[in-house]
Amino acid sequence: MNHVLKPPMCTAVVSIGVWPMAKVHIDSAKCSGHARCFAAAPGLFDLDDSGYVIGPCVDVPPGAEADAETAVESCPERALTLE
Repeated sequence: MNHVLKPPMCTAVVSIGVWPMAKVHIDSAKCSGHARCFAAAPGLFDLDDSGYVIGPCVDVPPGAEADAETAVESCPERALTLE
């Protein structure tokens, strides 16, 4: 069976020998602009003027994984997933 790998929604340049950083993927169809993710982790998310998260995903820098997890759990619409 052949497996076709789909490219991720977001890509990052990764150096050889460096583990790729975590990502928060945003389902913009589910986001209702509560901005709870931003309240939980303001350094990770950019919001538009209406409070909606900008972008299909956000790179999580090393050391910010716990903040990203808190942000994902704080979304009442479950619009965020952490990978």
